[in-house]
Amino acid sequence: MCIRDRNFTDQCNNAITHTQNITVTPIAPPAFVNPPGNLTIACNELANLPVSPTLSYTNNGILSCLTDGNVSATINNTATICGGNVVYTWQFTDQCNNAINHSQTLTVTPVAPPAFINPPGNLTIPCSEATSYNPLTLSYTNNGLDACLTSGTVAPTLQGNPPNICGSMSTYVWTFTDQCKNAILSFIHI
Repeated sequence: MCIRDRNFTDQCNNAITHTQNITVTPIAPPAFVNPPGNLTIACNELANLPVSPTLSYTNNGILSCLTDGNVSATINNTATICGGNVVYTWQFTDQCNNAINHSQTLTVTPVAPPAFINPPGNLTIPCSEATSYNPLTLSYTNNGLDACLTSGTVAPTLQGNPPNICGSMSTYVWTFTDQCKNAILSFIHI
């Protein structure tokens, strides 16, 4: 607020006074332009996230009352390919202490669990193959993309006694646990 006082005294000592109060309305507070909403993203998108995205703000003012610009986000990233969240937070305070903030949460879907490819079924083998039977390794995949791909092979472990010519039942087990603790299991009885 500004106060202007005007005083005048004429040659006959007649005094007059006038006071004018000028009230200045403050600038409009700024707002973010098209702030992004929360999203769910696939784990393979995690590697391509921007390091410090910017967000524009304005108060749509005129001339010296215009406040506009861009502000970079701070990032809180607890996400891995096993899931989690990435939170972007934008904050700005103008010269009149009008503060604005906006947060966006990106929820990362975890990698898909793997599965064995064509696991074998139970077998009956002739005694002539009992001592030479050697089960194959099994391949597994989760059909993921990029860093979210889990694939490989695993050899079986024998539980119990190996096959023998006297007629026996043997169990071979294939197990695998990925980096997200997704476990898969396959077995056959011979």
